[in-house]
Amino acid sequence: MVPVFDSWAAAAQLPVTQSLKDIGEPGSGPVIGVDANHYLEELRYPAKEPLVAALGGFPLAFETLVTRGVRDIESCGCKLYFFFDGLDSGLNETPFTASVHAASVNARAFSVYEMGNASGAIDHFKHSGFPDVAWLCAALKVVLAKQKIPFVVAPFNTHAQMVHHLQEGAIDAIYGPSDLFLFGATKLITKIVPFYEPQGGKEEEKAKKKFEFSPDQSTFTWLELEPCLKMLGDISHDVFVDALYLAGIPQLEAFPPLTDPLSCQQPFTFRNVIELLSSSNGNVIRLCDQHVHDARLTKSGWQDRYMRAVQAIRHMIVLFHHDIVKPRTYQNEPRSNRAPSDLHELIGLALPEELQYLLYRGVLSRRVLNWLMTGKIKIFAPLSGGDSERYRKLVKEDLQPFRKQSLALLAYSINRYFQQKEITTSFWFGTEHEDKFNIKDLTSPKRSLASWRVRESLLSERLETIKPRNKDSKLGSLYFALEALEDEKFCARTVSSKQSTYDPLNSAEEIVCNVLWRFLQLRGYVNEKHQLTGWGDLLSKILKKLDSTPDQAEAALLAVELLRLGLLTSDALFSKDFGGGAVHGTDIDRKNCLFVSRLACTGKMLHPAKGYSGPLSRHILGYHALVTELRLCLRDLLEMNLAVMFLEADAERIREDQLEISAALPFQEHHSAGLGVLTKIYLDELSTLDQLSDQSEQQKTMSRAEGWLVHTDVAGSFKQACGLWDAVYEGIKTSEPSILSKEDKETWSKVDDWLSPRRLL
Repeated sequence: MVPVFDSWAAAAQLPVTQSLKDIGEPGSGPVIGVDANHYLEELRYPAKEPLVAALGGFPLAFETLVTRGVRDIESCGCKLYFFFDGLDSGLNETPFTASVHAASVNARAFSVYEMGNASGAIDHFKHSGFPDVAWLCAALKVVLAKQKIPFVVAPFNTHAQMVHHLQEGAIDAIYGPSDLFLFGATKLITKIVPFYEPQGGKEEEKAKKKFEFSPDQSTFTWLELEPCLKMLGDISHDVFVDALYLAGIPQLEAFPPLTDPLSCQQPFTFRNVIELLSSSNGNVIRLCDQHVHDARLTKSGWQDRYMRAVQAIRHMIVLFHHDIVKPRTYQNEPRSNRAPSDLHELIGLALPEELQYLLYRGVLSRRVLNWLMTGKIKIFAPLSGGDSERYRKLVKEDLQPFRKQSLALLAYSINRYFQQKEITTSFWFGTEHEDKFNIKDLTSPKRSLASWRVRESLLSERLETIKPRNKDSKLGSLYFALEALEDEKFCARTVSSKQSTYDPLNSAEEIVCNVLWRFLQLRGYVNEKHQLTGWGDLLSKILKKLDSTPDQAEAALLAVELLRLGLLTSDALFSKDFGGGAVHGTDIDRKNCLFVSRLACTGKMLHPAKGYSGPLSRHILGYHALVTELRLCLRDLLEMNLAVMFLEADAERIREDQLEISAALPFQEHHSAGLGVLTKIYLDELSTLDQLSDQSEQQKTMSRAEGWLVHTDVAGSFKQACGLWDAVYEGIKTSEPSILSKEDKETWSKVDDWLSPRRLL
C-alpha cells in the first residue's frame, strides 16, 4: 500500500467502482488472485471481535465470517485464489515494537476493566493491534484448507508471485494494494465490498435479524495504471515507479526531504513527489545528490536502502511451474539485466526447492525456515506483557531445546552450509539477554528416528486388535499412536532397519502415524526400542479417559508437557499487577481455583461462531501465553519431522494430499483462554456459597454464570474442564514414582477432594 498515491488517485476519481455481479459469469468467471494481507486489512477484523486481544487464540467467529464472505463473492461469478507472504526477505524484518505496543495497550485495557469500565476496556482492546495480519494469516490458512479454497505461499514476497501467476495466465486478475504496480501489475482490484441486507424482524429485535447477501448492492473497485500516467502528465512507467519509492512503500519509508516542512508542504501529495523527481530529470540518485546535506537523508542511509529495494523487487524470487525457484527476471530479461550474483544479500539464502514447495503448498509454516535462513529467532512480547520471570524463563531457557531440536532436524537434512549456521535468539525484553549458538554444535536426532517406517498393513493389523477395547481409535490419532505401543511384540515389529532400496511410505495414515511416533520419541514419551516410557504411559492413561477428539488429545499432551516443565501448579507465577485471579473464599480456595483453571487453559470452550462477550482475566491470559508458546514449539517439531520424512524420501513425495497430512497433525489451531476464564469465574463464584452441598444454590450460581458468559455453553464447558481434570488426575495417581513424587500426588489428591463437591450439576 502506498497511502500518498492512494489518496491522490481517489481525489482524482481514477478508481472505478462497479456492481459485484458484473465481475463474471457463474461457472466461467475469472480467477482472482487475492493478496491475503490486503484481504485481512480490508476485513478490519479487530473491530469486529475486539475481545480476541483479551483471550488470545484464533478469533471465534473468524472461520464463519471468512467462509461466508468468500462463498458470497464467488457466487457472483468468480473464483478466489489466495496468496500469502513467504519467508522474510532482507527488506521486511519485523521489529519488537508492535508486540510491545499490543501488550502495553492490553495492560491499560485490563486496568480500565478492573476499575469497572467494561466499554472503555473494549475500546482499548480494539486498538491493541491484535490480532495482527500475521496472526490472522495463520488462521486464514487453516480456514482455507478446511473449505478447500485454493491458496499458495510465495517463496518470499507475495506480490511478485501474484504478478508472475498473472503473466503466466494462472489467474485472470489481482486483488491487492497499489504497491503491486512496483512488481509489474497494470490493473488492480483494490476493494471488494460485499453488502448484506437485513431481512425482516422488528426494530427491537435488530440484534436477531438475519442478513442476506445482496449481489446488486455489493461492489468492487479497480484501478488501471495507464490513466494514472496520463493524469500525471504522460510520465513514463519508470518515473512513476520511482515516485512510488519516494512516496514510501512498505519496504522503504518516504524520501526524508518530503517529510520536512521546510522543503515541502505537509502533508505532501503525490503531485509533490512527481514535481520533486522532475527537478532531477527523473533520476533518484541525482535527487539524493541534490539533498546530500540533509542530515536525515544521510543518517538514515535512505539512498542505499532505495537501491537495495529496487534490486530486490526487480529480481524477487518466485516459484516457476511448481518446481523451480528463481529470480522472476531469470527467463525473460537480457543477460545484462539479470539478477546480481549477490542477490542473497538483498533477499535471503536459497533453501532447497523441495522445501520451498512444501512452504508454497502450505504444508509447513515459515517459523523454523525463517530461523534457519536469517539466523535469527525473535521472541515477541505476549499479549499479557510477559513481565513475569517465569514466562521469561520459559521462552529463554525451557523452550530453547525445542527450537534447537527443530533446527537440527531440518539443517541436517539439507545443504551442509546450513549445518554451520550461527543462530541468534533475541527477546523483546532486552538485547543483553541474547543467546547465540551454532548448529554444528547440535546433535541431530535424525538417525535415531529413522527406524520409524511402520507400514499400513502392520498399522491396520494393530488397529483391529485395539478396536474391541476402543471403537473410536483410528489411524493417525494420538490415541492410536500411544495405545498401539502398549504391546511389546508390536513395538519390536515397528523397528525398521536401514532400507537399501527406495521404498517410501505412501498412504497419508502411514505418514501421519510415523510423524507422531518420531515426535513422541523426540519428546521422551517413547524410547529407541519404540516402547512407552513413564511419561508415555502417563499420557496414554490420560487419553483413555478422554473423548477421542483431536482437541482433547491436544489438551492432554499440553497438560503433560506443562507438568514436565513445572508449570501445572497453583504457585504464584505472576506479579500482583496481574488482576483477574481468584478473589473469593479462603487462600486454599483461591489457589485450587487457579490450579484447575490453569489446566482448563489447555482445552477449548464450547462457544458458537460469534464474538465473545463475558468476564475477562489478565491472570488467565498470562497463563494462556505460556500454553501458546509451548503449543507453537510442539507444532514446530511435528512439522520438521514431516519435512524430514519428505526430504529423506521416507515418504512418497509426488502426491496431492500434503496439505491434508499437515492438517492431520496436532496443534495447527490456537484456542483462546476462554475455557480457563470460564472455569475460574464459576469456581470462584462457588466459593461465595455457605453450603456447597446445596445443589439448588449451585444451580443458581450456574445461572448467574450463564448470564455473564453470553452465548457460551457454560455447563457443557465446565463439564469438559472437569473431565480433563479427572483424566489427568487418574493418570497421575497411577504414574511411576520417577514421574511424580508422593508429595506432588498428594497435592493433586487434595485439589481433587476440593473440586468434587463443586460439581454437583
